Amino acid sequence: MQLLEKHEDCEIKKPVESALSYGTDDITRSILGDVLSEMILSFNDFEKVDLPERKMLLSPWIQESDIILISSNPGVGKTWFSMEICSAIQSGRVAMAGLWNVENSVSCLYCDGEQHWDDIKKMGKFIGLGDTRVLSKTYLEHNNVNPSLNLGTPVVRDLIYDYIIKNKIRFVVLDNLFSLWAGIDLDNATEWHEPNQWLLKLRSKGVCVVLLHHTNKGGGQMGTASKLFNINTALILNKPTLKRRNSIGDGIASFRIKIEKQRAKCTGLDAYTFTCNDGEWSYTDKKEGSSGSAEDSKALLIALLLLDNKIKKQSDIGKLVVCVPSYISQIKNKHKDLFEPDGSPNSKGLDLLKKNRKPLQSFYEKNELEKK
Repeated sequence: MQLLEKHEDCEIKKPVESALSYGTDDITRSILGDVLSEMILSFNDFEKVDLPERKMLLSPWIQESDIILISSNPGVGKTWFSMEICSAIQSGRVAMAGLWNVENSVSCLYCDGEQHWDDIKKMGKFIGLGDTRVLSKTYLEHNNVNPSLNLGTPVVRDLIYDYIIKNKIRFVVLDNLFSLWAGIDLDNATEWHEPNQWLLKLRSKGVCVVLLHHTNKGGGQMGTASKLFNINTALILNKPTLKRRNSIGDGIASFRIKIEKQRAKCTGLDAYTFTCNDGEWSYTDKKEGSSGSAEDSKALLIALLLLDNKIKKQSDIGKLVVCVPSYISQIKNKHKDLFEPDGSPNSKGLDLLKKNRKPLQSFYEKNELEKK
């Protein structure tokens, strides 16, 4: 405005002053006015709009556009866990010792805000991150990149968003909230507004984002509960009473999953204790201190579901018990002595069903399946 005051007769003065006096609300009204009249539709018309179908990434629980929060105390294994998921979705391989299978492989980005680049290299090699893109805060700072990787800064968020969209990345891990959103009070619901809007913007583009976070003294996710409002799935990783070894690649992660929030109905996430040794994952469904194996209990449940024949498709059984369909075929072949040639249960199969009717019914009720 000082420049304009010096040039009273300048022809550009009036239109510039007019633009400067045109407030933000007026601009918003001008832009959105015509658009809203076209975008607000009856449901019948909205239903006919050709929009991309939401795809399952990691069956049975991670889809496009999901926002997932994974919290734990330091050292439990959330970084290893998220790297394993990232590696599977990038490469298309099974995850967590074959429990979860990839239905749609997509490009992934792993953003790390605290690990030394040397640790990222070692961990990524053990897990097999391969073609997963990696953005390391310590690597940027080592190369004197300024500003630093701080998603609390609007311009940095915009640059990361543009990179994600331009490179068609559909799965992003942010490790972790404290280190990547420096300067934001995570206890303050108001300060979470901008990060939340950024996450929702990514959701609208089909991008799934996994946020890693710390737990509080009570065992829940640290900070304001408003972080959970738009979350699809919130998990807490709890350290089991198993002796953990500290050398890298040798018992470096061991935890049980507690579901804090889950919009999509699926079972099995909280049924196992997971352990990573030498870059390989293993699991057991036994409670701490009890005996039994994951394979035995899962095989029995699959056999009962096949005998009862309520759920017709093996792929649907796989989603409920968290396994790949080929494993169900293996169980059916292994226990073919329970079936008649036409696939119906024989006398031995009927006896097994009778003995296990109560736990099977409990499984149906837990999954809201009515017995036909």
